[in-house]
Amino acid sequence: MMTAKTVICPPDSVKGMTVLNRDAFNMKILIPSLILPSENTYNIRKKLKKSQVKLPNVKGVLDFPVDDEKHKTHKLFLLDPCRFSSLKDFDDHDLESLQRYGVDLKSFNFHELEMKYENWSANEILRAVLPDEIDNVSGFSIIGHIAHFNLKADAMKYKSLIGQVVLDKNSTVKTVVNKLNTIDNEFRNFEMELLAGENNFIAQVKENGCTFEFDFSKVYWNSRLATEHQRVVAFLSEGSVLYDIFAGVGPFAIPAAKKNATVLANDLNPNSVESMKKNIPLNKIKSSITCYNLDGRNFIKTILKPDLVSRWEHQKYTDTSSPIYIVMNLPAIAVQFLDVFPALCSDVDNSLRMSKWTSEPIVFCYCFSKSEAVTEDAKHQVTKVLGVPEEALPGLNVRHVRNVAPNKEMLCVNFTLSKDILFGKVTRKSEHEENDEPESKRLKTS
Repeated sequence: MMTAKTVICPPDSVKGMTVLNRDAFNMKILIPSLILPSENTYNIRKKLKKSQVKLPNVKGVLDFPVDDEKHKTHKLFLLDPCRFSSLKDFDDHDLESLQRYGVDLKSFNFHELEMKYENWSANEILRAVLPDEIDNVSGFSIIGHIAHFNLKADAMKYKSLIGQVVLDKNSTVKTVVNKLNTIDNEFRNFEMELLAGENNFIAQVKENGCTFEFDFSKVYWNSRLATEHQRVVAFLSEGSVLYDIFAGVGPFAIPAAKKNATVLANDLNPNSVESMKKNIPLNKIKSSITCYNLDGRNFIKTILKPDLVSRWEHQKYTDTSSPIYIVMNLPAIAVQFLDVFPALCSDVDNSLRMSKWTSEPIVFCYCFSKSEAVTEDAKHQVTKVLGVPEEALPGLNVRHVRNVAPNKEMLCVNFTLSKDILFGKVTRKSEHEENDEPESKRLKTS
């Protein structure tokens, strides 16, 4: 039997379990306790709030049995067994308070408590079951009712148990899945297997005041990017224009349109575009948002360019300008699509380039880096593809987004795409100049 002043853990016998046996977690422990006068229970609990036992589905204050003479007059207060083994573990101030509220200090004793599967948290159960050499697998993403794991090979033997424990311990989770491969297809979704629960991948997620509904097995969604979505959308306001080249189900596009920005959103995955279209009325959006299902380069050439030029023409004759933003959130390959922009508008009336009302787009381009110097690496990736020096990109800035894997960072490179670049008025670096750069500039890209 486990005694006080020890860390409370499930029994050692569950170590290595691969098929969940809930009864195997039953055990008895001794919990330090005090008998409290019922009339002062509230005040004492408030005073000793940090001293009370904290275990799932375990009440900190218990009633005495009906046939016990203390049933109507007293309560049993359970203390944290990791902190208390005797009255000596109380400080003098707490002891004085207990006596003032009529607590008989001699009532300090140990209460036998039966622990069951229900009394352990998911983390405690998984730590107890999995071999010590397996990294903690309690971390997972929540996408609506779906818990999403990315289990390593050494944990696969325990995958069904892991899925069931997470399902048991999270009331909002109805489906538990595991990612089976990397995102290596053109639609950015990945194969997954059902570990536990319902075979239902239609998820509904609330993020930044918007609701998104989609089939998680067919589209890309990452809840860890919520802050990044919010950060970029904060730049937009009513009247702004957003070209979202790799829009997914709309985590940038939908909240931008909700702010009455004009949005042209594109994605190659038809399932993503279908979901984005459904999310427009779902969020009661009435402003201008148009969805396209095109390759990124095709979208830039056939949709973004003519729309941009049309807006420039309008600005030229109305002497007004609206902020224009381009988001390229496909970090594995987005940088490669920048090669479309140099001289994209070289066949357009040059007077638009000279007009002070012609808005220059601000670009948010995402990339990965495995370099030790990630900022310089990200800048180098962008300037190399655009074929221009850093000074040709006003406002060039690199921001860390998140750590994707050990030695792999996701970054956002933002800069102003100048009219001179779009009209082909910037002298591009030659291949010879690129190769002649010092080694510090020729950083490894990923």
